[in-house]
Amino acid sequence: MFYCILVIYNMDISQSVSYNELKKQNVKIIVCDNSEIKTNNQMVVQQDNQVYLSMNGNKGLSYAYNRAIDYIFSQTLTGKEKICLFDDDTQISDDYFQVMERSNSDICLPKVYDEKSLLSPSLMINGKSIRWDESQPLDKKNISGINSGMCIQASVFENYRYDESLFLDYVDHYFLFEMKRQGKSIEVVDTILHQSFSANSNDLESELNRFKLFKKDSEIFYRLTKLRGYHYTLLKRKLGLMLRYKKTSLMWRL
Repeated sequence: MFYCILVIYNMDISQSVSYNELKKQNVKIIVCDNSEIKTNNQMVVQQDNQVYLSMNGNKGLSYAYNRAIDYIFSQTLTGKEKICLFDDDTQISDDYFQVMERSNSDICLPKVYDEKSLLSPSLMINGKSIRWDESQPLDKKNISGINSGMCIQASVFENYRYDESLFLDYVDHYFLFEMKRQGKSIEVVDTILHQSFSANSNDLESELNRFKLFKKDSEIFYRLTKLRGYHYTLLKRKLGLMLRYKKTSLMWRL
């Protein structure tokens, strides 16, 4: 049995690429709605005989995941359930669930590509998240990845929940950091997903607000893991914004 957790924010669920593809599968979809606007999402999801959980406002990714996991563990479980995480805009391959079903690993990571290259799995080396060059062997010690497409044995969450101090960024990296520390098995499986990143925006004020969230989550992640790299990561993000908008004056706002 697959439980698929889909977190959405301020959108019509019927416009979600992931939701529409998941409906074609024999899985149970749990929609966690962080929306701050009025929608018909609850009616649509329940009419599709899926599970709708309102977060009553934007409570963040970790909070939404935990509410969905609590719901799953309120059901009668056999011990063989798997939990899959998806963003709202992930294109899911036809063989995704068959591949995940065959694996006995605690955590499975598909190969996820964005408009640039391979996005996940990635590497966390010396506190810096970098893209994995597929022509090189994958360093399992430093493996990391994104949430969307991740498939996790439900048993992993018997004594674990996501750290809700992380609102949006680094939720995935910290989860995998903790799982490696616990000795959980992590496998990269041979199925491919495609991700459209909504982080790319042309609205300066939206990007500045997004940066504030990133800054806070980054500080928490590096404090929790005791990894170095916080200042480098923040500077890289700042320079990226300055170059994108060609405004050196942005520095004082970041």
